[in-house]
Amino acid sequence: MDLATSAPTAATHGGIDIGAAFAATRADPDWLKKSLIMGAVAVFLPVIGILVALGWTRQIFERVQQGDSSLPDLDFGAQLKLGIAPLLSVLNAAIVMIPLVLLMQGAALVIFVGGGALTGIDETLGMIAMVVGGLVVMALWLVAMVVGLMINLITPELMRRGHHGENFPLFSPRASIAAVRGNVKTYVMTVVGLFVANLLSGAGVLACYLGMFLTIPMAMVMSANLLAQWDMVVKRGS
Repeated sequence: MDLATSAPTAATHGGIDIGAAFAATRADPDWLKKSLIMGAVAVFLPVIGILVALGWTRQIFERVQQGDSSLPDLDFGAQLKLGIAPLLSVLNAAIVMIPLVLLMQGAALVIFVGGGALTGIDETLGMIAMVVGGLVVMALWLVAMVVGLMINLITPELMRRGHHGENFPLFSPRASIAAVRGNVKTYVMTVVGLFVANLLSGAGVLACYLGMFLTIPMAMVMSANLLAQWDMVVKRGS
């Protein structure tokens, strides 16, 4: 049995098959050629290449759900358009984090300037202001870390909805909350699987960067397969 086509079966029974997702990277007889082409596009074309690669990933996501283990050929125009929603869904995190970062930078600037001014008037008062200000900045950084962790945990669900064409899934969280609440263990497996895929993607950098041409598209195939499995679990429970 083809491991790549076993993923729908695993998802149908409420599980996530990480092994099948990994095997899917080599299920297509032309996987090496298609992967290297997409790897070159992703590496050599900043932004545009990422959009095309995400559109390619979205096509794989759709094929897996249809039981098709083949990888799409490069279709620059179509994949460029298809990649917009997945990219925006991932960038939802930036929409939340940017105001927090700006707030922290603004607070640090006010503390530095204000503390210096107060020190010129009263050294003790200036020191107190600097200490209190430092504690405020540390608290803001702690909030940012917690928010960042939460965003990392929900990113797979945002990506799933992005593969369905939703641009801003973060701003309609009820569907995602319901999906995860009903399948917590399965979602955790999806998160773990995507973490493994990210490790695979980063492995190419360790191989003098040349490996990126292969490991990046392989990680994308694995991610698309995992998200397709997760999506089928969500649909089954809805």
